[in-house]
Amino acid sequence: MIDLKEYTRGGTLGNLSGKDRGLDARRKFDLDSHDESGVSVEVRIPDNVYAISTSFFCGMFGDSYQKLGEKRLREVYKFEMPEILQPQIEQGLKRCAFQFRPLTGSIG
Repeated sequence: MIDLKEYTRGGTLGNLSGKDRGLDARRKFDLDSHDESGVSVEVRIPDNVYAISTSFFCGMFGDSYQKLGEKRLREVYKFEMPEILQPQIEQGLKRCAFQFRPLTGSIG
């Protein structure tokens, strides 16, 4: 499981933002190995989070989008989050689609 709670400073921060913070989360949770394994993993976003910027999302999942494509990314990363964040996740995926083209041969 990937728990983004630590990126909320103990629950005091309600938004996840910034490409650099997203890239840091990607490294910390070793998303490259999750991409390679293809095994589903839960991404838990705490209830106190009310916003995820597209920059954070793309920093964290942009390389995954490029490697896997959208369909496979959704299969590998299962988001457990407050319902209010669903449109923001969708917006993050749209931005990834705009910025990152899936590599040739990727599934998605």
